[in-house]
Amino acid sequence: MSAQALAVPAPLTAAPGDRRARPSREERRIARRLRDADPRGLEELYALHGRAVFGLLVRLVRDRATAEDLQQQVFTEAWRRGTEYDPRRAGLLTWLLTIARSRAIDHLRRRIPEPHDPAGAARLADGAAPDAGADQ
Repeated sequence: MSAQALAVPAPLTAAPGDRRARPSREERRIARRLRDADPRGLEELYALHGRAVFGLLVRLVRDRATAEDLQQQVFTEAWRRGTEYDPRRAGLLTWLLTIARSRAIDHLRRRIPEPHDPAGAARLADGAAPDAGADQ
C-alpha cells in the first residue's frame, strides 16, 4: 500500500478563525445525515474516510483481516452513535480515528499473548507441564 493511499488529511483542529477549522460542506452534510439516521450518510462517510480508517487499523493491529473486521465495527459504531457526533469538538475523520484507535486497543488487550519461547510453546502444545524440560 502506498504512502499516498494512507495519507490523512490535515486535522480540523486549527486556531479559532482559521478556515481549516471549519468542516467542509461535505462533512456537514454527512454529519446531518448521520444525525437523521439516513443510510446515505454512512455510505458517504465510508467513501470519504474508509481508507484512512483502514490504514490506521492495519498499522495498529498488523493484520489486514483483523483490520477489516475492526473497520466494520468502527463504521457500525459511527452509525449507531451518529446522533452524538458534535462537529464543534472534532472533525468526522478525527472522530472516526478515535473510535478506530479504541477498537484496536480493545482488540489488542483481548488477544492471547504469543509465547516468546518457541520450544516452550511446543511443549505446551504437547501437553507437557510449563516447566517440564526446563531442567534439561
